[in-house]
Amino acid sequence: MTRINTNVSSLVAQKTLARSNVDLQTALTRLSTGLRINSGKDDPAGLIASEVLRSDIISVEKAITNSERANQLIGTADSAISQVSALLNDIRGLVSESANTGALSEEQIAANQLQIDSSLESIDRIARVTSFQGRRLLDGSLDFLTTSPGSVSQVASTVVGTDAGSAAAGTIGNTAGVVASGTIGNTTASYATDTLAGVGIDLQITANSGQTYSGLAGNGITVSIATGATAGSETATFTGGSIQFTIASGTTTAADLVDVLSASTGAANTNFTASIASGAGGGTLTAGTDVLTLAGGQSQNAFTLVAQNASTEYNVTVSYTTGATAGSEVVTYTSASSSLSIQIASGASTLTQVVSAVNAQAGTQFSAAIATTGTDGALFDSSSTAGSTSGGSDENAFTLSAVNAGTEYNVAVSFTSGATAGSEVATYSSGAGTLSIQIATGASTASQIISAINAQTGTQFTAALNSAGTGGGVFTSSVTGSTTGGSDSNQITIEAVSAGTTYNGTTLLFESGATAGSEVVTYDSAGNTLSIQIASGASTVAQVLSAINANSAFSAAAASGVPTTGVFDTSLTSTFSGGATQTQLSDIRIDQANFGTTSQIAVNVLIDQQATKAVLEYAGGDLTSELVLEVGGLDGFEVFNFGSGTSIDGIASAINLVTDSTGVEAVVAGSTLKLESREYGSDAFVAVRTLNANDGGSFATTDANSGASERVAGTDVQARINGVSANGNGLVASINTSTLDLSFSVSELLGDGSSVSFNITGGGATFQLGPDVVSNQQARLGIQNLNTARLGGVSGSLYELRSGKSKAVANDAVGAAAVVDEVISQVTQLRGRLGAFQKTALETNIFTLNDTLEALTEAESSIRDADFARESAQLVRAQILVQSGTSVLGIANQNPQNVLSLLR
Repeated sequence: MTRINTNVSSLVAQKTLARSNVDLQTALTRLSTGLRINSGKDDPAGLIASEVLRSDIISVEKAITNSERANQLIGTADSAISQVSALLNDIRGLVSESANTGALSEEQIAANQLQIDSSLESIDRIARVTSFQGRRLLDGSLDFLTTSPGSVSQVASTVVGTDAGSAAAGTIGNTAGVVASGTIGNTTASYATDTLAGVGIDLQITANSGQTYSGLAGNGITVSIATGATAGSETATFTGGSIQFTIASGTTTAADLVDVLSASTGAANTNFTASIASGAGGGTLTAGTDVLTLAGGQSQNAFTLVAQNASTEYNVTVSYTTGATAGSEVVTYTSASSSLSIQIASGASTLTQVVSAVNAQAGTQFSAAIATTGTDGALFDSSSTAGSTSGGSDENAFTLSAVNAGTEYNVAVSFTSGATAGSEVATYSSGAGTLSIQIATGASTASQIISAINAQTGTQFTAALNSAGTGGGVFTSSVTGSTTGGSDSNQITIEAVSAGTTYNGTTLLFESGATAGSEVVTYDSAGNTLSIQIASGASTVAQVLSAINANSAFSAAAASGVPTTGVFDTSLTSTFSGGATQTQLSDIRIDQANFGTTSQIAVNVLIDQQATKAVLEYAGGDLTSELVLEVGGLDGFEVFNFGSGTSIDGIASAINLVTDSTGVEAVVAGSTLKLESREYGSDAFVAVRTLNANDGGSFATTDANSGASERVAGTDVQARINGVSANGNGLVASINTSTLDLSFSVSELLGDGSSVSFNITGGGATFQLGPDVVSNQQARLGIQNLNTARLGGVSGSLYELRSGKSKAVANDAVGAAAVVDEVISQVTQLRGRLGAFQKTALETNIFTLNDTLEALTEAESSIRDADFARESAQLVRAQILVQSGTSVLGIANQNPQNVLSLLR
């Protein structure tokens, strides 16, 4: 059917041609732009995805730029810090050189100080001018800001007195026994005498002392009477061992003979004395009657006899028998009968001969010597006075020691009779201060008495044989003794009421002048002394405590277990120490902090367990033998050689002289020597070793748990920071989390369970390291101030090394070295931290971002970029379709003209 109003074929051709033109235009656009998506209609979803990827790509590119710039900033800071490190090393060398004062002159040391000053100025200059793009890097402007963690204080205190008191002790009995001794013979001569008996009278004639007579002191001298004299002319002569009176027979009286003998000249008058023994002397004498012989004289033949050993068996009786010849005397000792028999030549054996015989024949038991009252030539006969030795006793000593310390055990020891041997009774009376021991006098032995004391008073006293005793010596009721030296412990702790350093160095003095119960406490701030006026030896612990606690500036308390009865004397003194005010947390170093959406970070620190030093204790008292001791710690080892008798104070002084080379300090606390490390933490240790143990050396030490130990280490602080368990190193605690990298030093004054808080309020250098502006893609780094006034630590500030300051090399080279060492460690750690940030944070971040950028770019390209091969094919197709569509449209438009041919 042919129509002219509607050309359907043309419409179809037009539609197809229009579509082909669109395809051609699209292909041309894509090929000309290189993009598959040139408008939203090209691929709405693809456009959205590609735009997001484009945003990510731009963000990543900026993050890479930021990281590179941060890396450049850190590199700039590190370069400057490296110069600071070099200057510090130079300073350290100059300090070491300046310590060589034996070889350097003052001028050379001063020159070194000038170099140090110049280096310090250079460090300050570097800290002041180092910058990056106009931003100062080392002047502290990039460090974090914190609020103060507050301070902690400790009061000054001192401990005075003994913590243990002393136990009473004494030696009871005879420690060595007593040797028997005696003086044998006549210590004075008794001269021969006889009585001439007359009518109603007794005339006594006696040989004078100090003269030599035949026989023994005048024995055997005869007296005779002859007549031939007239009354009043009587005579007396002494010849041939005979006295002859010549009298007037029937006229001469006894009284006349007394006068005659006294008035006579020659030997008779010198050697003899006459006296009327009784009666009136009125009788007369006749010749041939009244003849007599003098008798009863004894020579001065005394000698001392001493037993060679202490024992009762040498309490002997000495007797004389006859039968020996002079010079061959025989001496016989019989222990069973406790006798010493001496056989002599009667009237011939001399004192010297008898003494010689005793020493030769009984010398193992006795020694004899002429007494000071003896005469060398004195003779013996069977009637000579003998004698005995006495006083000999066995050693019976034992030691008696109180079980506990205290004055109540200073007791008087007495012995009473009434018990049987082996059943002795010991009774202690605390109220009376006595120990009474009932014994069998002369029979109870030391061993039996010791057994009774230990069994019956063992909770108060212990007894043991004296070192030289055998236990067989016996006691009598006359023995007495005592225990002495017991004292109560009196250790008290005195503290200042106000915390701080005010009372450090205050000297505590005990002075006399008060009465017990009226003690006076006076603090002299000018002289920095605390004086306690007491009654020496009488003021008790309770009384002294009461007086101190009445003073508002001080308080005092007795040590655990100390009785209130212990007394003080004026010999006690001590010094207050330990007062301190410290920042609870010092050297706070914040390496990195992530504030997130908050303006500040709250830091809460809980000390679960405080750090401790390493401590060993020695409680053996003064040395009793030579000791070769090795002592070591964190800084090294030293060997000491102590002699017997060295006190613990002497040991402490020797160890403290080399503390800088061992890291070990010695402190005397009462009777205990404490060896402790200077530093806190598990790295710090104390080690001791006795090097001459095989030769009797002894130095037994114990740890904090009273267990035997020769080496012990300290412990690190255990803390939680915002609930995170911190790493402890001595007093230093640190954490390193994604939000906070923090470290600080804990004050040694803080105890277990202490809690400290502070806030990080700002500061730090914020680096945008990720594409998204969120906290976990940022790093906030702190760089501390490197000014010399801020560099330093517990040893002091670097600024103190300047000329005229306390640690200038001329003033304190040791302290200067310690400060420089600490600062070198700080600066090195800062460089290491910055280097780690560069290496692990920035460079790895740049590498990662580049990888991300590559992936994102590839993803964005795959979505948005045109595929030229495909688009070229599409272009050819579209061109062909357009050309064919145009041709077909022309044909379709000619179809209506064919109707005209029908009209012709």
